[in-house]
Amino acid sequence: MIEYLLVKETLELSSLERAKGISKELWSITLPDSQKNSSHASLYLLDWLEHPITNEVALEADMTLNIDVSTNTDLTDLLKYFPSVPEVEKQQLKAYIESNKNKKIRLRDILPSTTIYITDEELKNDGWIGVDELIEQYD
Repeated sequence: MIEYLLVKETLELSSLERAKGISKELWSITLPDSQKNSSHASLYLLDWLEHPITNEVALEADMTLNIDVSTNTDLTDLLKYFPSVPEVEKQQLKAYIESNKNKKIRLRDILPSTTIYITDEELKNDGWIGVDELIEQYD
């Protein structure tokens, strides 16, 4: 099931910078930076859409996706992209990853409670680029 995660800008980062950072760090759960090399096809786990007027970005996420957790996974960098997540929740997410190293986890289970989900209908109504084509692809 495809869902879209709205990524708001912060004082330090644009929406696009945050989206790329989040997607890259989600990929790093499976393949930490220390294990990446130039032969890997991608640096990112999720694709994104950029709104043509507002420049807001939404990550396109398959919520049925299970991802492997590397033994070298560290959520420190990922959690920097979620400044509004309470410290208690950050510690819970870190503990969850620690207890699931060398296992699979659902993507949905690693997204913080502050994640903003937007629907296909909202994307259509708000004028996002390429949404009709993307939605048709998954129907």
